[in-house]
Amino acid sequence: MALFSCILCGSAIPDEIGDPEKKWQKEYRAIYSHPTGYSVTGVGCNGDDWSWIPPSDPAKRWDDDDSNVQLFELPVMRKVPIDGLHGFVVHNACWMLLRRAWGPEDVRVDRLVEICRSIPFPIGTDGLGWQHRYGGLLFLETQDYFPWQEILSLPDLDELPLVVWDAFKNPWDVQNMREILLSCAKPQPVRGTDKTSHDCFSRLPWELREAIAVLLPTADALALRQASVSFLPLLSSSTFWASRFTGNRERDFVFEMHGCQDPTDWLDLYRITSQKSGPPGLRNRCRIWNITKMLIEIVRLERNECLTSTIEQTVAPSWSQVTGDINFDGFETSWKPFRRGCFSLRTIIVPVPCRLLKIGVSTINVGTTSYVTGLRFVADSTPDALIGYISSSETFFTLQELFGFKVAVAPSGLTALQIVGKNGHSSQWIGCLSDVPSSERLIRSQPIKSVTVRLDGFKLVGLGVASPDVISEQDLGTADPPLRETALWYPNKPPNELHLNESSFTGQNPFHTGYRPLIWIRFGGQRGSDLKRIVGLAVQQVPHRLYSLEFLYEGICRSSSSKLGRIRHEAITPGPMFTIDGIGGELITSIAVHVEKDKRPGARDFLRHGLLKCFKVTTNRGREFQSNLACNHPEMRLLPITPGTTITGFYASQNDKGGLISLGVISESL
Repeated sequence: MALFSCILCGSAIPDEIGDPEKKWQKEYRAIYSHPTGYSVTGVGCNGDDWSWIPPSDPAKRWDDDDSNVQLFELPVMRKVPIDGLHGFVVHNACWMLLRRAWGPEDVRVDRLVEICRSIPFPIGTDGLGWQHRYGGLLFLETQDYFPWQEILSLPDLDELPLVVWDAFKNPWDVQNMREILLSCAKPQPVRGTDKTSHDCFSRLPWELREAIAVLLPTADALALRQASVSFLPLLSSSTFWASRFTGNRERDFVFEMHGCQDPTDWLDLYRITSQKSGPPGLRNRCRIWNITKMLIEIVRLERNECLTSTIEQTVAPSWSQVTGDINFDGFETSWKPFRRGCFSLRTIIVPVPCRLLKIGVSTINVGTTSYVTGLRFVADSTPDALIGYISSSETFFTLQELFGFKVAVAPSGLTALQIVGKNGHSSQWIGCLSDVPSSERLIRSQPIKSVTVRLDGFKLVGLGVASPDVISEQDLGTADPPLRETALWYPNKPPNELHLNESSFTGQNPFHTGYRPLIWIRFGGQRGSDLKRIVGLAVQQVPHRLYSLEFLYEGICRSSSSKLGRIRHEAITPGPMFTIDGIGGELITSIAVHVEKDKRPGARDFLRHGLLKCFKVTTNRGREFQSNLACNHPEMRLLPITPGTTITGFYASQNDKGGLISLGVISESL
């Protein structure tokens, strides 16, 4: 049987276990879609026959002594759907936790499936690539990849964190939990305090002071003891510590105590159920519980059903759009598992109201990042126009006319927006801007007339605008693109004092490339301040491929700002280093490249346009360096720069397999 991981906890559902205490890991359910709707299976047991065959009845188990238990084979996870049948697997123990956290209502299986379809299956892992990274089971690769590439990996086997070992413990039926609860089955007295004329809180009855503390986070409540001695008894207040185990407090995962009326030393129980002191099974439950609450918030996002979805063809070429790395783009609408990026489930077009008052942006947190989930247009005397998924975290910006958006977008979707009004008046960034490429492509000089949004199961994966001056693919034709405004840039848009020399850029028009950010470095430093510190230029390469170039400095350590390109490749070898006498005034004065076009049918777009094979630098001393001597082409294309400027940077686009696929030169007046 193919080995897959639970969509909730991220731990494997193995097909063979020797330890009886780990039997819980083999038992699973599946949430799945079928031609007539969505369902959850009964409890199955992972076997070794390469198939997932759970009971169809959610009330049945695989080991029931019942001849009426009907089993069926279900394609799950990475397996391709068959006739509309496909599911996602979850440990039965984790499913029980989800139901407990969900409450008395039925779990929305349809929304769960739709959301799971919006998450990729990363290479090298066995499950969904959630950006919460399962509370530490997966790691974000940042050394060999950019953070925005969202490359997840398993921890090193030699340095497994404690959370990995905890993941083997049953989170539902926690070992030694009964003994822990019995050890705390004794009341704690509450001490009173004398009133103090200098302390206004002491004039309140203790019950009222206690009620105030119950409403506060634990750290804030305990800080009150420093502000007022009348709160000193809080440490021994059973009412206060019992409240930490209810509602949405930090110990709500100890649900055995929900509704408990027995005398209990709640402070002692609070201490021994912490992440440091609790048993492994309880620590595992706490991790999964937090993931579950995050997922429930996502599931309960409600999509606005008043607006009719459009088919892809209705998004005319005159629209200016920014999207994530959308899989199966174009007219294909059927879902299938994908390895990275996102999936466009539907496209919606909304006209911007004439008498606009404000715009609301909904966001939701997923681990260390956040996503934009929906927009709200509020106008005078008309109902709000809702688009996408409206969350409880909604930020409003007042304006009368919409002139566009600044957008931060990861492969998985939009992470932040900045609303732009008349005369450049703009909102703050709403969402997560950190380590994500951004673009000003959607800012126009005239008011926006319509907005198009592309959605997956819970977030925006694309945003477009239409106005009388919209820039489109047809408008641009073969003209040089205004890269500074139209491209996706990382780490940010280059400042205006830098010349991008667009006419010599070897890459494609950003309107034609989909999700392909431009990365850039300013190796010369602010106004050339680091040029005299440069001692060399190093490259990483394989034959006929350039993966990165890095400038080396005297007296300062290597930093990401001096390296262009990040990628991991087994065949990469350090190339020759070209020494540069920066302190003696040696400067790079020209760049030449060789670009090779692949004219074979079916070749990738960037291969047809032309793939960067090698480059050559020339200095003001007449010295030359070529990145790949095997790239033997006598004629190389010179990349001219603005007269009177000095080369101080580069920009490029990269591909996971092709390395740096294009190159542009940055220069400035010094």
